[in-house]
Formats: sequence, C-alpha cells, structure tokens
Amino acid sequence: MNGNQSWKKTEEAGIDLAQLLCRICRKWKYAVALGIASAALACCLLYVKNGQKVLEKDFSDIQEIELTQEEQQAVDDTALAAEEMQKLEEYLENSVLMQADPYHKHSVVSLYSIDNTAGRNLLKITEGYLTFLTNGGVTEAIKEADNRRWNMDSSYLQEIIRAWQRTDDTYRITNGTEGDMPKETLLYVEVTGKNAKQAEQLSESIQEALEEYHAVLKKECGKHTLTLVSSMHKITADSSLQTLQRDKRESLKGYRSSLKAALDGFSEEQKLAYGLTEEEPEKDELQESNWFRGKYVLLAFAGGIFLHCVICTCLYLLSGTVNSASEFRLNYNIPFYGSISMTEKLDKNRRQRTEYVLNRLRLSCRNQGIQRVCLTASTVLDETEKKCLNEIAQGLKESGIETLQAEDVNRDMSQWDRIAEQGHVLMICRTGKTAHRNIDEEMEFYQHNGIEVMGAVLFEDAGCNSWSLKRKG
Repeated sequence: MNGNQSWKKTEEAGIDLAQLLCRICRKWKYAVALGIASAALACCLLYVKNGQKVLEKDFSDIQEIELTQEEQQAVDDTALAAEEMQKLEEYLENSVLMQADPYHKHSVVSLYSIDNTAGRNLLKITEGYLTFLTNGGVTEAIKEADNRRWNMDSSYLQEIIRAWQRTDDTYRITNGTEGDMPKETLLYVEVTGKNAKQAEQLSESIQEALEEYHAVLKKECGKHTLTLVSSMHKITADSSLQTLQRDKRESLKGYRSSLKAALDGFSEEQKLAYGLTEEEPEKDELQESNWFRGKYVLLAFAGGIFLHCVICTCLYLLSGTVNSASEFRLNYNIPFYGSISMTEKLDKNRRQRTEYVLNRLRLSCRNQGIQRVCLTASTVLDETEKKCLNEIAQGLKESGIETLQAEDVNRDMSQWDRIAEQGHVLMICRTGKTAHRNIDEEMEFYQHNGIEVMGAVLFEDAGCNSWSLKRKG
C-alpha cells in the first residue's frame, strides 16, 4: 500500500485481462475486416512480386542464351519428340483397344439387313450407313445419348468400331431396267471392348444410334427398312492386336530412351533453352508455389487480426479510465458497494442491481451511524445515470439518510464546501469516463479536508460487464 495515497493498492495501474479480451472479441467485425484487408494487400504484393520475377527471369534468359543453328535444331527436335511421347503415353493410357486382352479379345458382330428399297437408291443408302459408322457420326451420336458411359475421346471410340458390306455380285452392270436392280443388301458391324460387358453395351448403343439415323437417311435417300438380323458375342485371339500393342509400347520405350540421351548430351545453354519451350511448370513446383501463396495470404490475414488486438490493447492501456468493476477492486482499497448497468435493454437488471446496491448502503450507514451522505460524480451524468442516482438518493432518504448530489466535482469547485458539510461521501464512477486521475484528485481533497469516503458505486456500459454482473447478481 502507498503511504501517501492509502486508497490505492499499488502505484502501477492493474489491468482486467478478462475485460480486455471481451472488448477485443466484441469488435470481431473490425478484426475480420482488417484481416481481409491485409490478405488482399498480400495478394497484390505477391502478384506484383511474381510478375517482376517472371519478367526478370525471362529477360535474363533471353539475354544469356546463344545457340548455334545445329544446337537450336537439336533443342527443337527434342521438344517435338517429347510432345509426341506425351501423346503416345496418353493414347496407351486411355485407348480401349490398347487395354484389350489380345489373347481373349471380346467382340460383338451384328448383322443388319437393308431392304424394301428402290434398286437405284440402295447403293446410296448403304454408303450412307457406312459413312455414318466409319467417319465419326455414330460416335458423336452415342456420346450425345449417354456421355456418362462413353466419356472418352471420339478417336478412342471410333477405332473399336468396324463396319463393312457383304462383298459379292450385289452391284453389277445393268441395262437400267427395274428388274435388274438389287432389292436388299447386308451390313456387318463389329465392336471391340475391354470386356464382354463393354462390347455388348457398345453394340446396343450403336443399334439405338442406327435406329435414329434411319429416320434421317430415309428423308434424304428414300424409303427403306433397316433390320437387325443377328448379334453374336465372340472371344478370339488377335495376333494383329498383340503386334500393334507391342509396337506402341516399344515406340514409347524408344522415345524415352532417345529423349534421355538427348537431354544428357545437352549443354547448359541447350538445357535452359529446352526448359523455356515447356509451356507449363512442373507439377511439384506449381503445388509448392500455390502452397506458399496460400500460406502467405493466411499469415497476412492472421497478422491483420493480431494488429486489431494490438490496437485494442493500446487504446485500453492509454485510455486512463476505469474500465470494469474488477479493475476498480484491483486498483483501490475504497469500499465497493457494487456496479449498475446503464443499458436500456437491461432495464430490469438495472433495477435489481440498484436495489442490491441500496441494501448494502443502508446496512453500511446503519452500522457506521451515518446520517448524511453526499453522492459525488467526477463527470457529467446523462439522463439514465441521473435517474439511477435519484433512485439511490430516494432509497436512502426513505431510510432516514439525508443525501446531497454533486456532478463534475473536479471542475465545479463551488460544490466542495457543500460536500465538506456532509461529512461522508459516496463516489459515483463511470466506466470509460471516470479517469484514475480524477479519482486520485477527489481522494486527495477528501483526505486533506477530513472528509470520510464511505465507498464507491460504479455505473457500467453495456457488453461483457453487464452480462457477467447479471450472472453474479
């Protein structure tokens, strides 16, 4: 305890950490806004910094690379070989034909009959179906009908579909009479799948597509009938498919070997030039870059929130005012009778707290034999505070205690004589308004003039304090 200022517990002002934390949390919107602003600023800085690095790198690379014609041609050939190798890898990975088992190749052969035509139109109709089956029309039709099942490149789908017409003397030189014209022809469609189920599903999809195309061709080439005669599933050992798959894999192996040999033989300048021809960055570098940028932005967001906390803490420390009941008890030895919330929304709670403070004041006055009390405030009170102070004064008066009210006593010196006449003082403090300096000035005056301070009552703002006092009360 300070000997000169006995009303103070310590020379250094204590801080109510719970109140400080509550004040920071109550202004969370400002924290989020400041965090977003910091993250946006970080994004702008990253964009400018990365753009500058790219420009500097490109400029330095262009200035430093000087290749002869033969060296440049080697770089171009290697880049072309790498592109072809990538396409071949993609083909081997996605092609149905390359994934089929050549020793047990699953196929479905369907036989269609085209009849009920005028002889002169039969050739045109047959060629129309063949064109539809072999030139991409059927693949687009089945993908449009069920893209979920046939979600693959049209070229991979087209290579497992074969169609042909029976080769015999159906089409022969005639004298132009109707009786010499053929009346029907047969059309074969064979599909291959990775397994029996896929081959059968593809055969059914082609049948549906041909039925829809029949109506289109009927309008263009004349009336005719397309009939599915039979459809058979077969399993065969296809040596040509085996040879094709082996050749493709050997080609890929050769590409990789030649590419590695070419890169190993490159000079530093050629390696740098070859790296510039690649349009996309390496996957690992791209992931690392994205991770770094995301981490940088998150750190900036967290930094904005931290800055908000620092600002709130500085304002709290520099305010120099009483901020909570806990802080008042922490700093002063003055008897404390309680706190009252000034929030209009908590008017019921305010009346309860006022009654609680009144009961404690009555009991203290009776025990100490006090008959006259001056209710003093170091600040100017608003309407709600005056109303509350009048309720306290009226309650004390009903108990036979004479009261006197005084506001802004640190500035209005004329009230000090009346305060001295009362003999006892009840200090009214206001959170956020009553400064510690004001309390010290009042206490020095009261101590110098022999005026006894019976205690203090605190008027509090809305927020965390009101809630906690409601719980305690």
